[in-house]
Amino acid sequence: MSRRDARNLTVEEWFLEIDDGLEYRRTYGLEDSWNDLEALYYNVHPSLASDSPNIIAGTGDSFLSELTVPSPYLLVEATRADSLDGAPIIESVMNGLFYDIDVPAQVELATLHAFLWGRGFLK
Repeated sequence: MSRRDARNLTVEEWFLEIDDGLEYRRTYGLEDSWNDLEALYYNVHPSLASDSPNIIAGTGDSFLSELTVPSPYLLVEATRADSLDGAPIIESVMNGLFYDIDVPAQVELATLHAFLWGRGFLK
């Protein structure tokens, strides 16, 4: 954080930090053009006057299918002998949470954003 440690910020300072972040996105992230690029990708942009093939979507689709895994899962391996019994339980719980918080869809969305805008964020 630019002003001081996050634990010591007041509410007003938090709002200033958020405003600074939004301004950074507008200045350096080309945020104003994101909607146009996404519309071009999904073939719904007003400039698309014909029904010709969508090269952006075709390239992006092949790119995404090469970089993302259709049904990812986490694998937990015990590193000590006394952890052998707990590893399958932890693996099951972690995979349940993995899908409950929809990590695979967020990874795919971040990969699409990286293709369209050069940046893909996972939070």
